[in-house]
Amino acid sequence: MLAVNSVVAMAMTQSSGSEAENTSDTPSRKLPGVTEAERKIVSERKKVVLQAIKNVLKSQTLEDAPTIAVLASGGGLRAMISLAGTLEALNEAGLLNCVTYLCGVSGSTWCMSSIYDIQDWTKFDVVVQKIKDQITKARLGWREMIDQLEITIDEDTFSLTDIWAVFVAYFMTHQINKNKLSEHRKGIEDGKKPYPIYTAVPVTITYKPSKDNWIEFTPDHVGFTELKKSFLQTEDYGSKFDKGKVVMKKPEPNLCYLDGLWGSAIVDIIPEWKDEIETLLENILDEVHKALLEESVEQDIINLLEKIKKNIKDVISWKWGTTNNQLYNYPESSGSGIPDYISKMKFLHLKDAGLLLNAAYPVVLCEERTADLILSFDFSESDPFQTIKYAKEYCDKNNIMFPDVNEAENADVNDPNDCYIFKGNKGEKKPTVMHLPLFNNVNCKGPDGIQEYRKEFSTRTFDYTEESFSKLIDAAKANVQNNIDLITEQIENLVTGNGK
Repeated sequence: MLAVNSVVAMAMTQSSGSEAENTSDTPSRKLPGVTEAERKIVSERKKVVLQAIKNVLKSQTLEDAPTIAVLASGGGLRAMISLAGTLEALNEAGLLNCVTYLCGVSGSTWCMSSIYDIQDWTKFDVVVQKIKDQITKARLGWREMIDQLEITIDEDTFSLTDIWAVFVAYFMTHQINKNKLSEHRKGIEDGKKPYPIYTAVPVTITYKPSKDNWIEFTPDHVGFTELKKSFLQTEDYGSKFDKGKVVMKKPEPNLCYLDGLWGSAIVDIIPEWKDEIETLLENILDEVHKALLEESVEQDIINLLEKIKKNIKDVISWKWGTTNNQLYNYPESSGSGIPDYISKMKFLHLKDAGLLLNAAYPVVLCEERTADLILSFDFSESDPFQTIKYAKEYCDKNNIMFPDVNEAENADVNDPNDCYIFKGNKGEKKPTVMHLPLFNNVNCKGPDGIQEYRKEFSTRTFDYTEESFSKLIDAAKANVQNNIDLITEQIENLVTGNGK
């Protein structure tokens, strides 16, 4: 088990088996902007948002609600726990219902996929308690892990992400979430929760501020954010497509797999470690195989381990996030704007979007969503300003309106404040961004305290006690509670016109 722990530590610095032929002419989504399903749900959400803002501002004369988005950064379990605390504090202040979109990358998506399983958010402390019990008390057995791997082991899309998803479930989230993302649609249709957006990017992309890199996952659709004609119904994600049509229907991946995909920071591990990891994985499988033989376990478990070991050379070729490409052979004559290099790929290989940009700015700054106020909660372990600076570069390169971030350029990364406001202009469709670093000189009481928190809640920290969980939750909540007046002020500026 120590050997497995070492693999997971190095990382942190699908679908169901049956299939059926389907020659239906159901195309990939071809809507000109966001999907109609999203429009309907967001329309319902805006009714809730409008009333919530009226309540917060104590004014019933407001007629139109601004679009407010919460962006949660990555950061492993620290991000998962901190987002839960952040949302609880927003809810207690009456501000969570002012939010239209909730977007996550990496570890924050683990929190999102768990809490959207819960229908009732009226008592958000109960939601947080579920996360706490899951992280500090729940444990998985080998049988559950084996069952998850059996789903995909024989698929031609089997990759390291399938194995990594089980590692994430076993060592970090402590659950094999068998629910499907599309099933969360029922919980958001009435507009009582923010519309959730999860993200991934192609494996081959390192840092490149291009608009066509981001792939969004919602309960309604999956596709490239800036290639709207790439959108397909979430239920069809993973199916085989040709020329924009489903040619073989495959079951939708479960959330255990998607958690592994969205939180796969291990993908960009130093290449020289690959041989070491291959040897380590082979040794682990040998040890597990031997132990299971001695325990006289079921033969199907033995067979599965032998399959994994047999395929280890293919897996260790560093294939990650393999999925059937819904844009494969997409008709060039369609005027879709889909690049040839994408349509020629039979498979897409995806990874953690936080490796590209540690907050999902691109999905809320696309033309169809255009957030007016962005609440950026940065759960980073180190430089809390890197993401906001990269976001500015992304927007400048792609002619997207974004406020100046000069204050971030000159800020002390080891002694950040708890909140930075980068003012926009609603008339120019330039959002106001409130950037709130988790570890700051208010929460942590100065630079020495910041370093202590960073060390205690490192991204490599996998074991949380009830005490350490509560300590981190309290820090995340305090970061909201200390800035409620500032958040309210920025909302008021938007609705009164002072945020011009």
